Amino acid sequence: MANYSVDPGDCFARIAAKKGFFNYRTVYDHADNATLKASRPNPNQLVEDDVVKIPDKTPKTINLNLDATKKFVLDRRMTKLRILLTDAKKTALVPLNCMMTVGSAKYLNTALAGGLVELTIDPEEKSGELVVHLKALAAPGTPPADPPLANPPANPPVVRPGEFKDELPKPQDVALVVTWDLHIGSLEPKAVVRGSLQRLFNLTYPTPVRKDENDKTSHFVKGYQALKKAANKTGKVADIQDELETFHDNP
Repeated sequence: MANYSVDPGDCFARIAAKKGFFNYRTVYDHADNATLKASRPNPNQLVEDDVVKIPDKTPKTINLNLDATKKFVLDRRMTKLRILLTDAKKTALVPLNCMMTVGSAKYLNTALAGGLVELTIDPEEKSGELVVHLKALAAPGTPPADPPLANPPANPPVVRPGEFKDELPKPQDVALVVTWDLHIGSLEPKAVVRGSLQRLFNLTYPTPVRKDENDKTSHFVKGYQALKKAANKTGKVADIQDELETFHDNP
């Protein structure tokens, strides 16, 4: 029984593949990993420096009859990467097309339904790319007409659209292309500070992703608490962990 120290980006599927196992559950369900399994119920979310016990391989011996047929079934688990594309309100996006590339595996879809992108990948891959083409934004409508002047003038004064000097945005004639760099297996559990900060980062908060909290992380945590209309904006990661995991991890 060997010990394996988890590196950033490791998950049980990757560790099992690196150690020559076809099914990650051979490692994940081993009795010597029971304590780790209890604290990391999601096999895709480990923490750097976690220790995984690697079981010894046990060869099987099978008697075969001469000139007879014997069937063998290989218990192998394929590794799938699933990404659900939604807007901020959790409504599935319907892009013109999207392409995901992870190592030699490629996904291309021009009629994506339900926002789900799914690809079978090599579990030892740690990075990839997702490119999405979204429909061009519709042309903006014309501003409303100025209301008639009141006599006497209203107090406070009425905001009149004609007094704005901003130019209307120009209509788009090309699709909006968005590219994401994928860090596969890097998401840590909510129970550690970095796991929650990673989730905030994925939700477009440019917070530093680090092992401990500081004034900068507190600033972005308070921003998330304001978005969720929290009664107390504490800036503490522990106060958003549960709600953040639900919002981020569950489509």
